[in-house]
Amino acid sequence: MELKLTNVARASLEELMADYEDFLRVRNARIWGKESKEAGFVRRLGGKAGVTYEAFREFVETRAGEW
Repeated sequence: MELKLTNVARASLEELMADYEDFLRVRNARIWGKESKEAGFVRRLGGKAGVTYEAFREFVETRAGEW
């Protein structure tokens, strides 16, 4: 049962990722590659314990939106 639920969760995440990429494509926004500096920055921040929005605030609020 645990394996089945893990597969369901994985499929849901893959579907969410595809939907998000479609959202960005429709708006002609750039999709960050896994090795992009932006993705790396966000991953490093998100990997720390106890991270709140304040840790991301400068990154989010100082960059213009792409649309």
